[in-house]
Amino acid sequence: MIEGITKYAENIQTIKEQGFDFYQDYNAENPINDSIIIPTNIPKINGTITGNDKNQLLFYIRRRANFGSNIFTNIDNLEFFQKVKKDVKELNKQGIFPNLGTDKIIEKVEVITDGYLDSSDVNSAIYQMELRVLYTQKNTGKRIYPDRF
Repeated sequence: MIEGITKYAENIQTIKEQGFDFYQDYNAENPINDSIIIPTNIPKINGTITGNDKNQLLFYIRRRANFGSNIFTNIDNLEFFQKVKKDVKELNKQGIFPNLGTDKIIEKVEVITDGYLDSSDVNSAIYQMELRVLYTQKNTGKRIYPDRF
């Protein structure tokens, strides 16, 4: 799933323009680096008797960027995430979604939290935004937890 989310993120116009680099050297002199995080234990939205369950996949887009007393730099960092939010809405309109596999029907991608400052040190800060993919899991006829029934 991380590959599908990463490829989706690469389609976001603002990320293309800003050169979002998911594999940048974290020890580089330039503190800017980017990541996508998918948390574990994501709750199911609801199940159905047919087995076509509504699910969500949460993920974070995180960026470590320059930070300090210059207010304009800090505003620019937050503006990046506002542009990403706008781009996600546009991708939804175009029907461009992450590829999570053939057994998942994607409904939409939502921005759950706008970009915000997560943590900072003297010269850099981590900003992040939370998104979720809403999808229906097709019934494959396989029981996920056969030992529980």
